[in-house]
Amino acid sequence: MKEIELKLALPDADPASVAIQLTGLSMLARRKPTRQHLHNTYYDTPDPHLRQANFDQDGAIFGALGVCFVTDFERTRWEVRRRDGSKVGVALDIGHISIGKKTTPICELELELLSGQPTALFAVAQTIAHSMSVMPLAISKSARGYALAQNALELPRRAQPPQLSRDLTLKEAAPCVLKEMFCQFTTNLVTLRTSDDLEVVHQARVGWRRFKSALRLFKPILNPDTRPSLQPLQGLLSLLSELRELDVARTDTLPSLQHAFTAGNTRRAKDWQAMTQVLGQATTGKRQALRHALQEPILGSALLDITQWLESPAVVNAPGREVVEQRPALTRWARRRLVRLHGQLKLALQAPSSVESLHQTRIAAKRQRYAIEALRPLLHRRRAKRWYRQALTLQNDLGAERDLVRAGELLGQLKVDRSVVEFLRGVAAGKS
Repeated sequence: MKEIELKLALPDADPASVAIQLTGLSMLARRKPTRQHLHNTYYDTPDPHLRQANFDQDGAIFGALGVCFVTDFERTRWEVRRRDGSKVGVALDIGHISIGKKTTPICELELELLSGQPTALFAVAQTIAHSMSVMPLAISKSARGYALAQNALELPRRAQPPQLSRDLTLKEAAPCVLKEMFCQFTTNLVTLRTSDDLEVVHQARVGWRRFKSALRLFKPILNPDTRPSLQPLQGLLSLLSELRELDVARTDTLPSLQHAFTAGNTRRAKDWQAMTQVLGQATTGKRQALRHALQEPILGSALLDITQWLESPAVVNAPGREVVEQRPALTRWARRRLVRLHGQLKLALQAPSSVESLHQTRIAAKRQRYAIEALRPLLHRRRAKRWYRQALTLQNDLGAERDLVRAGELLGQLKVDRSVVEFLRGVAAGKS
């Protein structure tokens, strides 16, 4: 039988209080747990060649092995028996991963379906999510250990387009694409709990935009009756967008304009410095608000709903709709969808120039770009390359103009000298 597991990240700021909170749940409090201390040492070569090769026929790699990292944690495990006869194992792991002086905490849950239907696994997870902050976790302890050893633990997760083959059906391809994009989103959310890296914020937004774009792309075959509501995520998504806009203004848009504004004028230089301080404070406050939102139980519950939907056969094959099953149909479908997206972009480009039309053109360019990235193995190579380059150029050019306008709007909402705001509005008007 295929093993069905679900990993959940827990707040690692105070593992002891997390353990107390979890053991106090009625679902677990009346069950006697088992406890186990687990200490694992992972060996590899410095490159790490063994992990990449997965074999060592002549023994050459074995001779170069050394300690790569160590995992050391306490596991508390319960077995939850539900009224429908299903059984779910719940394991709380608290400890750390270390390599030399480098260390990172372990504070996570592993849920395993021992018997029954997968819905039982998610029902237990939701019971936990309603009481404490959890988040789907897509990375294993060993993967985190290798990342720690390579100083890559808190790096942003970028898009990793799924390996689609032409022998897949459309019903098989859709969940594959959606899962990868949602994984990019949730992985960066977990990292954002502790990381101040601006790119993690950006990649979290990219992951969500790719996911929303794929929902639109596969809409003809997705089941609207089973898809969970995205409304509980709107507060978090707004905070991500607001923080990203502040980051872009502070680090990309405004620095290149400083000299043009100050021009050797001492008073203007002070006004600019005061503006950067106010902008920095606003960014810090927004980041704190985002971190608070990441700890809200409603967020974890909503992410689990989407995870369960993506793992369910009901994600596709909507009642009353015809779903093409023939395997060659995937390639034809992908190419038709891309032609349709390109047509939408052409229409957007033909619209009279305005702030709204430029915004819609940028959205259309993004949709075309994301579709090509997701479906590239199925597309005409030259056409995909040409249309991708067009979409990326449009997105970058229009994005730079929008960022300038948005920087002026943001500063207009903050307590900064009006001369800075008027200067930015003038620059934006001159480039429009």
